[in-house]
Order: sequence, then C-alpha cells, then structure tokens
Amino acid sequence: MKLYSLYTASHETMCKDWFLPSIRDDYDTRILALSQKTGGDYQSKAWSDAVVAKSDHILNAIEEN
Repeated sequence: MKLYSLYTASHETMCKDWFLPSIRDDYDTRILALSQKTGGDYQSKAWSDAVVAKSDHILNAIEEN
C-alpha cells in the first residue's frame, strides 16, 4: 500500500524522527519535501504556493492509483 505525505523544512525533524519511524506496516512511502521560500503566514504567497503544491501532490497520488 502506498502512503503519501509531505512536509516543509520546519517540520523535517517531525517527519524523519517521529512520523516515519512510527509506520508499522510495509508501506510504499511517497514523502515529498516541499521547499518553503519564506514564512507560511495564512494567505501569504508562500502559503498559497504550499497549498498548490499539496494539491498537486494529492492529484498525482490519485493518478498513480
């Protein structure tokens, strides 16, 4: 089974040190590291870019399956 997720640099430690080690089953992980150029304040350009990237990741997952 495929497991999709993504993270930005601010959450890299959480992803690598907590989330990934907690996966117990044999998942085919598809983890995407998003680049975040500036802070992600709500409705800022960086926030909008992240929402679009997340949407693209979701659409890609749907197409793959």
